[in-house]
Amino acid sequence: MTTSTLANRVNADNFTHNDGGCTYTDENGNEYTAADIDAVIELIAKAETECELQCQALAIHLGCLATEISERHDVYEAISEQGEYLVLTDCEADAACDEALESYIDDCILPECPAAIAPYFDRDAWKRDALLSDGRGHTLASYDGDEAEVQLDGEWFYIYRVN
Repeated sequence: MTTSTLANRVNADNFTHNDGGCTYTDENGNEYTAADIDAVIELIAKAETECELQCQALAIHLGCLATEISERHDVYEAISEQGEYLVLTDCEADAACDEALESYIDDCILPECPAAIAPYFDRDAWKRDALLSDGRGHTLASYDGDEAEVQLDGEWFYIYRVN
């Protein structure tokens, strides 16, 4: 079992300590070493730190306290401000933008394209042109089309208001 799969299933109540002291068995009979457990704890801590940084970046952008930011399904919401925001790293923003543009091509462009021409449609060129003319904000910030950026602890975060 991979560590990420284990991270999704870890619950302290599911583990019992074996007599040897170095392995744990969950309710399904899967055994894990102390190193497996340490790796899961490290993954969880890294995810919490990233979430904290994203909350802090949004708080800086909005001029509020990080405690006024709540996370719900990868969308951050400021208690004192109306609206929900995506807060992404550069790589995450590129991936989200690519996914959104692919979806737009599949849902809006290709269905209107004559069948004889559709196989020749250059997805990569269209996405490149869309990003060059409009930027990621137009694609990801459904509320206002803006992309804000905040640097925190040497990492850039890109902020998009989605409603």
